[in-house]
Amino acid sequence: AAACYFRATGKPEYEKIVQESASKWSIPPGENVEVWPAIWVYVHTPGADAATVKKLRDMLCGAADGVVKQTGENRGYAAGVRGYWWGSNRGIGQAGLNCLLAAQLAEDPAARARYLQAAEEYVHYLNGRNPIGLCFWSNMKAFGAENSAMVMFHGWVGADGKKIQRLDIGSGA
Repeated sequence: AAACYFRATGKPEYEKIVQESASKWSIPPGENVEVWPAIWVYVHTPGADAATVKKLRDMLCGAADGVVKQTGENRGYAAGVRGYWWGSNRGIGQAGLNCLLAAQLAEDPAARARYLQAAEEYVHYLNGRNPIGLCFWSNMKAFGAENSAMVMFHGWVGADGKKIQRLDIGSGA
């Protein structure tokens, strides 16, 4: 919030909060997405401290460099997937988003191209270039995804022993 208040008001007390917070941030590749909006707002704020902008830009691009190392032709399905569990596609999306943000902030055209290529690999993975050939966007058949997830499975649905129809949790209709 301090980044937004600084952008809106220009008051130094808000910038100080951003700078103090930024000194504690670290961004592993594709993670800590909670700080990305603050970084995005601050680095695009006229009059923001140049050293802090550089630090934040470098931090986000450094994380994207880590994502790029996990992608490409030497990886299965070209996306650096760390595992499969309920919600694992969130990490895949976050890794791609990390690269998109870094591409917007990168000053080096070669780095920008690498970030965009890696982000595209994650989109391909979510759209069906994955071990099961399934588009992970739900109910996308009407938009041309012939093999998309039509029904979400939740292990907790029906855990009380009552029989529940598929329609109760989504049939993809």
